[in-house]
Amino acid sequence: MKDEKTLNTLRILVKVVNLVNGTPYECDEKEKCLRVSSRFWKRICVSFTKLNILLYLAFLFIRLAGEIGRVGRADFVVVIWLLIWIYLYVWGWLSFKNARVSCTHVTAVFKGLKKYYAEMSAKYYLESTWKPIFYQYNALQLQIMAILWILISLPPTVSIMFLIVPLKPQYISSIFRQDLGKPFVFAGFALLEIYSKTSVALVDGMEGFHVLVTVYVAICCTDAVRNSKSSSRRKIQDYRALHVLMAAFNHSITKEMLSFICFWGPGGFILISAFATIRFHDQVSLFEYAPFPIVLSNLLMALLLAVLTTSSVGEASVKLLNSIKSERCLVNRGGLTVREIKSLRKFGVEAGSAKVIERIVILKILYLVVDTLMTGLVTFPNEAIFPQR
Repeated sequence: MKDEKTLNTLRILVKVVNLVNGTPYECDEKEKCLRVSSRFWKRICVSFTKLNILLYLAFLFIRLAGEIGRVGRADFVVVIWLLIWIYLYVWGWLSFKNARVSCTHVTAVFKGLKKYYAEMSAKYYLESTWKPIFYQYNALQLQIMAILWILISLPPTVSIMFLIVPLKPQYISSIFRQDLGKPFVFAGFALLEIYSKTSVALVDGMEGFHVLVTVYVAICCTDAVRNSKSSSRRKIQDYRALHVLMAAFNHSITKEMLSFICFWGPGGFILISAFATIRFHDQVSLFEYAPFPIVLSNLLMALLLAVLTTSSVGEASVKLLNSIKSERCLVNRGGLTVREIKSLRKFGVEAGSAKVIERIVILKILYLVVDTLMTGLVTFPNEAIFPQR
């Protein structure tokens, strides 16, 4: 990739994700690519972040079981926050699992992507790939900035909320109520919570640069082949090369990770935060309530970004395949070309049982969320959640 502005934006994302050195990746400034870090200190930080996720997940599950099984009425605000944090930490754990299994594949895909883009640039006009669509930013930069906004908006929200309600059961500090009045103890727990939530949020953004860059370049190259005046045989060869590129990408990310990013991760977040945004309005303090609409808007953005981006590859491949099939010059070709075209298959991003993610998935997820949300709102009216009011 030749566009320096886009590369700088990507570097910023990688550096932000590595603010606490919680991911195994880093920028290779010499090769202008992604690599797995071999530094000893970074490995220590990565292990510490992984331990943080495991311990905090155990704490959250124990707290959730205790809150639900509590004699009397469970505190819905606490239950909702426990579910949100569990989702966040599960996301982090899946990111770590994916990095452990596929980190070498991820860096290999990046290097191959760089080489492939250079080859495609020599054959096709790809300058429009980096054409600004808003102010001075192209589509990939805007997508990266959206991820940066989601990542950066969490730490201040977490910090303010902890300072307001440090004794809520979703925080470890609630176990040490008697000692929390001491300034140093309070400051220590505040730093612990901020570090824990920030590190896991940054780990959650680890897949952003991997998914967005690969998918974006694949879409642009596919469109460039379709709009070119190259021969049918060359288009068939490029179609197969793009198919191999997407197969390598699908192999470099676990099915669980991609399913979480595109389906039940954002969907679950949206459901929980939407319920809280509606039910807790005017029922809790402003600082307790404010994070819910922020989480809701951010995860809606994440859902649209993930599904629209990943589904665009399949649509681009279908358009290119139809374009190859509809070319008139094929009428005069031999049977070999016809057989080659028949052997071509639609390619795209695979997640779980979905061979190729399609945009209709967004409507399916939103329909399921809305249906479940309405059921939850009817089942748990305000009187059932806040009977004293």
